[in-house]
Amino acid sequence: MTYYEKHLIDAQNQDKVVYYDYLLYKRAAGWWTGLINDDWNRPTKIEKARYNAEFLQNIPNYYFLGVPIKELIKSTSSDGY
Repeated sequence: MTYYEKHLIDAQNQDKVVYYDYLLYKRAAGWWTGLINDDWNRPTKIEKARYNAEFLQNIPNYYFLGVPIKELIKSTSSDGY
């Protein structure tokens, strides 16, 4: 496991990772939409939305300039973006 992966998973487990996409956050917190996507329904109990960093292991083996994208994301120069 790389340095970046270890720190990302540690931050995830300590709830230090913040959602930047509000719609994904709402869905993860338990909200849902009706027939119209703008018709949000609030759940009776709002659960804390958790970030899931497992997508790093599930990225397909795509390459950019001969380097696996997985490795580009993990490098410190990408800052995780």
